Amino acid sequence: GTILFDTGDMLRTGSNTGEEDTIDLNRVDCAVEIHRALLSGYRSKATFLTTLEEELLVESGRTITQIMAVRFLTDYLNGDVYYHIEREQHNLDRARTQIALMRAMDRRWSEL
Repeated sequence: GTILFDTGDMLRTGSNTGEEDTIDLNRVDCAVEIHRALLSGYRSKATFLTTLEEELLVESGRTITQIMAVRFLTDYLNGDVYYHIEREQHNLDRARTQIALMRAMDRRWSEL
């Protein structure tokens, strides 16, 4: 795979102001300062990135967030066979959280 999957997951998990499985979607936002700091620190050491990978770093966070939303929703629809759940609709809540985070990233895109 590409390094962008790991970078995107770092941005997804690090910049989310809420828990990954929160029920209260009002807690979910993209922490711009944290997002920027993660990218800045990563860029300062990631001298191995290609020009294209460098251009896609910000997008990688949004893309992996979308992928995880689909994966959580798919698992929910398939009877929760892949991801461990601790309550009814746990994977559905995870999917909703990822969608809320993706929307927050979209709203703040110019700041990222």
